[in-house]
Formats: sequence, C-alpha cells, structure tokens
Amino acid sequence: MNTAESRPWRPSKQAVIGLVGVVTIAFFIWFAFFLKGKNLFSSEYGYYAVYGQTHGISVSSPVVLNGYKIGRVSAIDFVSPTDHRIRVDMQILKKYRIPENSVASLESLGLLGGTGIVIRLGDATAVKQPGTEFTAHEADDLMAQIAPLKDQLSDIVQSVDSILGSVRDVLHPGTVQSLSESFAALEISMKNLAVLSGDAKTLLRDKKDDLAVIISDLKNLSGTLSQNSGKIDHIIDNFSDVSDTLAQAQLGQSMQSLGETIQSLENMLKNIENGQGSVGQLLQNDTLYNNIEEASLQLQLLLEDLRLHPGRYVHISLFGKKDKAPAEPKADKPAKEKPAKAAKADKAAR
Repeated sequence: MNTAESRPWRPSKQAVIGLVGVVTIAFFIWFAFFLKGKNLFSSEYGYYAVYGQTHGISVSSPVVLNGYKIGRVSAIDFVSPTDHRIRVDMQILKKYRIPENSVASLESLGLLGGTGIVIRLGDATAVKQPGTEFTAHEADDLMAQIAPLKDQLSDIVQSVDSILGSVRDVLHPGTVQSLSESFAALEISMKNLAVLSGDAKTLLRDKKDDLAVIISDLKNLSGTLSQNSGKIDHIIDNFSDVSDTLAQAQLGQSMQSLGETIQSLENMLKNIENGQGSVGQLLQNDTLYNNIEEASLQLQLLLEDLRLHPGRYVHISLFGKKDKAPAEPKADKPAKEKPAKAAKADKAAR
C-alpha cells in the first residue's frame, strides 16, 4: 500500500490521446471560423452595411480608420433572395468607439492593398450600437480614378518622346561640334564682358567727380522743374488753347479754297503751255520774237548811223546860219540781211 501511494500520478495513454484529439478539433474549429473572418477569442462588435456592388471586397478584407486596421469583413451575402444588394458584415474591436453618424466607405486601399471598408468618423456624441447598420458609401475603384489620367499620360508620353528625339538630335556629332563651338564663343564673350566690366569700373572710378556733378545738375534741374510746375502747367494750358483755336478754325474750307486755287493755277499753266491766251501766244508764237528782234536790229543800225554821221540828225550853229538840207543816207543792204540770218540761226539753236 505504501509503495502504491508513493508513485506519482501519470495520465493514461487514452487520456492523452483524448486530450490531443479535443485540442486538435478545437484548433480546426477555430481555424475554420478564422477563415470565415470570425475570431472566437477576440472581443468584437458586429456591424453591417449595404452596397450596390462588392467592388472586389472579400471576407477578411480590412476595416480601417485613418489608415489603421480596426476590424475585418466577416461575411458577404445578398440582403435577401429578392433584394440583390450586397450586405457586408464587419467586426470591429470593442475598444474603438464609433460615432453614430459615421460612414462606411467601400473603396480601394491602393494598388497592392485591394478593396476594404474605410470608416469616415462623424461628429455625433452618441456611440454606434453593435449590430446596427452603417451609412454606406461606394467610392470609385482605382481603375476609374486612373481613367481620367489616361489622356494626360498619353500627352506626357508624347512629350517624353519628343524630348528624347530632341536629345537624340542634340547628341548628333554635328550638333555636338556646334555646341562646342557655341560654348567656346560664349566663353570668349564672357571674357570680353569681364574686360568691359573692368573698363566700366575704371571709367566710373575715374569719372566719379564728373558723374557727381551731372547728378547734382540733374537734381537741380528736377528742383527747378518742380518749382516752376505752375508755369509749365500754364504753358501746357496755352498750347491747349491754341490747339482748340486751331481745331475750331475753318481749316477745312481754307484747304478746300487752296485746292481750288491750285487747280485753277494748274489749268492756267496748261493753257499757257498749249498756246492759249495772250501769254500762251507770247511764249509759243515766234512772230512777236522775230518782230522784236528785227526792231532791235533797226535800232542798232540807227544808233550806229547816228554815231558815224551825227550831222545828219543834230546841227549846232553858233551864228544862226541856216543849215543845208541833210543828204539822204545810203541804204546798208548787207548789214540788215546778215543779222536776220544770224537771228534765225540763233533761234534754231534755241
């Protein structure tokens, strides 16, 4: 008896096998519920929301708040056999207090995050009760959000292609050579600019006193103009009055009269050029010229005869003697003919 009582107690093999079987069955039951989105050992409250489409959501999809996971989707099914809207059941940890007017938004969680439910907190003071329905909201999926960017991406791709083409043209050997020459010319220009800058600096240093005088003169001129602003305004007003007077004058009628006078003068000159009127006849007809030329010749012959034979025309007697009758002058035939021919030759030369 004492020997039997001193032995330690050991479970039998049947008890160990039974315990292992129970634990295994419990694990499989927990695992099955876990795969269905249910956690038997967590303290969660159940909620649901109704959507028009699933948008790719599945059981165990996350329920997030401000980017942090606070629950999971536990079940997805139709509302009823006749109502084919989608009911999504979700489990949220009890420690998170959700305002009553919060919204459960079904939206994409990113390229790799899939689809989930995003809780948009409301401003109500009352807390949402377990088992109640969330106000549902369905956001556009990621592809629908990217679709408007398609045209922009196409334009960007075309711009990148154009840029690459320009870069390829720039990398052409001829273009590279031209760029090298351009950079060399730019370097020379920068050196020249540095030299000009030094010269300008030297000029400013040497002519500092002259510049000071010029600036002082400009300041005095500005002061003078400021002091005589009233007189300048008066001069401007006088110019304005003169311009108004000119504007009010009948310049149009004067210009019209001047135009008519010029037209009359032009017509008169045309008539003279055509030989019309006394002045036209005088300028265009040779008869008057020939008569004047002939009279001049006769006058010249008379003067010449008077110089050679003054006694024929003037008789001076100191004693009152009666003069004899003057002899008749002889006609000078060749003298008259020769100047006439010369006059005609002179006219032909003209």
